[in-house]
Amino acid sequence: MVRLTRRSPWHRTGRADPTPVGTERTTSHRPKSTRSRTRQQEDDVTDGPSVAPGISVEREDVSEDELRELGVDTSGAPASDFKRYPVLSEGGWYIVIKNQKTMETVHRKKWTLLGPIKLVTDGLHIA
Repeated sequence: MVRLTRRSPWHRTGRADPTPVGTERTTSHRPKSTRSRTRQQEDDVTDGPSVAPGISVEREDVSEDELRELGVDTSGAPASDFKRYPVLSEGGWYIVIKNQKTMETVHRKKWTLLGPIKLVTDGLHIA
C-alpha cells in the first residue's frame, strides 16, 4: 500500500509549526473585532450551546372520591400518595394513577396514539 502525503517546506525541520525556532507568534489567525465588548455582553455569554427545554410531566393530585369511583383499594394510604400522569409503555401511551411511595400502578387507561403530541390535523374532518 502506497501512502501519499503532502510535504510542507518545513518537513525537513521535523516541526509541524512553520514558526522559526526561537521566535514566538504574536498575532492570532483570527482577525480582531473592531467593536469592543461591554461588560454586560461578556456576562450574557454562556459556556456552550444552550439546551432546549424538554417535555415536563405534570403529576396531578387524585381525590379520594376519584379513587373510590375507580374501585382502587388504597390499603390505608392517604389520597395525597396517589398521582395521575401519562406513561409510555410497550403498549403505547396510558394515563396512570400510581402510589408515589410504592410506585404501584393502581389504575391505567389507554390514551391517544401520540400521547402529549397534538397534530394540527387532529381536528380536521374530511368529508
